[in-house]
Amino acid sequence: MLMSIVGNIGVAAYGIVANLSLFAISIFAGILEEYNLLLATLTARAILMH
Repeated sequence: MLMSIVGNIGVAAYGIVANLSLFAISIFAGILEEYNLLLATLTARAILMH
């Protein structure tokens, strides 16, 4: 259905945009995972120091 509406170039462009968005989501998920680890470590240190 999408092929009949936008053609080959549209389908290719959609594939590129979809893959780039998945790549960006993966990058942000990795950054947030590291931030979570850092925050948990700093919180544990603060609790142990009191």
